Amino acid sequence: MRFLLGNHVVMFSKVEFSLITGLRFGVVPDTSMYVAVENVIHQRYFPAHDEVSLDDLRVVLTRREFEQAYNAVKLCLIYMLNWILMGVDERLKIPVWQFRLVEDLNAFDAFPWGAHVYRHSIFSFKHALPQCREERRQQSQGDVGHSVEGYNIYGLSHALLIFAFEVIPQLASDFGTRRVTNLCHRMLKWELTKQPRGKKLDKIFSARDDRVHLSTVPDPTTSASPDFSGMDTGGSEPSPR
Repeated sequence: MRFLLGNHVVMFSKVEFSLITGLRFGVVPDTSMYVAVENVIHQRYFPAHDEVSLDDLRVVLTRREFEQAYNAVKLCLIYMLNWILMGVDERLKIPVWQFRLVEDLNAFDAFPWGAHVYRHSIFSFKHALPQCREERRQQSQGDVGHSVEGYNIYGLSHALLIFAFEVIPQLASDFGTRRVTNLCHRMLKWELTKQPRGKKLDKIFSARDDRVHLSTVPDPTTSASPDFSGMDTGGSEPSPR
């Protein structure tokens, strides 16, 4: 994704996403390969559900009734993946292959979640506004019964916020603070100190002051280096499929 900020064009590509999040990149395997894996977690905790929603998973986690501690860990991993990293719509069902993959914690950890989450996030970022415009057009024509007041952004939107802090100094100084630590990636170093307001944001975005790009050099203040292995940096835009 490319953004025009003042007189500068800045890019939010796989490299920037990896620098901010620290998530692993690589070739995303065919998820159908996990069909052969025995789905123990799904069968044990959701025997009456062919499909499981985030709400279903939340109910099971809240009960805290687990035969083994590792079962709680596996379900928490799936919940954090979908609720935090993927930022999915709660109404959607969790893909069954995720339950099968988490049966092997080493395989789950080795999965290129950076590539998977990046593709999902960019698709959501690029389609949120066009979808909102289409819904408003339908509303103006009487095709939508409810009022369209805004739009939803799914995916790891927090990474986009941190990207904005890194490339727009004025935005960072007005709304955030950066902790000095060498224990985590950039996304965990920032804290939102004020709720951004429309008029203030408009003033910042319309300014023509000097902009800075997010450095693609690993941060010297952190020991947590991004994993660029397996990353194809030649193309910045993922396929939406």
